[in-house]
Amino acid sequence: MVDAAKGYDPSSETRALVAKILGDGAHFDSGYNKNITLKKTEAERRFELVDEIEYDFQIAINKGDHYIGKAVVNFYLKETPNDGDLWLDFQAVAISDLTINDKKLPGKDLYQDQRLKLNKAHVAKGWNTVMLRYVNPYNTNRVGLHTYTDASDK
Repeated sequence: MVDAAKGYDPSSETRALVAKILGDGAHFDSGYNKNITLKKTEAERRFELVDEIEYDFQIAINKGDHYIGKAVVNFYLKETPNDGDLWLDFQAVAISDLTINDKKLPGKDLYQDQRLKLNKAHVAKGWNTVMLRYVNPYNTNRVGLHTYTDASDK
């Protein structure tokens, strides 16, 4: 499922599931399985830009291999960032319905390598809101939402 040169390549089954849940406009993150590290300088710049942050996650925990959700992130910007200075860290196989400050935007241009870019054309000094829907598999061997079904419950 992962070729280091190509990145994450979802199976046809995963693609069909995502299309069923999120629709044909869903965007897959080719960097989904990468080990992404936040650098100290990046964290310091984010601290300079963002004063307050609020998260609202709605998650549908289903039987099977995947869960679905909606994320709403509100944050206060102390100043308008330069492009490339600010992003949300977000790990999902696919996202859709990306909205930044009530403007619907294409995920393919802004979401890659577990980062949702917050470019100056989309955010402003003061309060900002990002909303999106997503699909993710349950994880069994790293950080994330896990699932387990006891054999006696089958």
